[in-house]
Amino acid sequence: MAGPNLKESFALPAVRGHLDLPTAGQDVYDQAIFFSGWVYASHPSPAKCVRAYMDDSVIAETKIFFSRPDVSKHLHIAATIPT
Repeated sequence: MAGPNLKESFALPAVRGHLDLPTAGQDVYDQAIFFSGWVYASHPSPAKCVRAYMDDSVIAETKIFFSRPDVSKHLHIAATIPT
């Protein structure tokens, strides 16, 4: 689900996700920005990477996923599935 802070995925249009931080209107500094959130893609395969963009440039990337009970409950998925 793309929102005002999320870029639509062309590779996986069925991706669901949420950007927890930074929040709308939160002050960020030019030397470092902390991102937090979750992403879930069940088909055809799980998400393997999340990228942060500024304009059209990739500024960060992670391949680290872990299970979150709040997200598992929200999505009605097993609590062991990384998001």
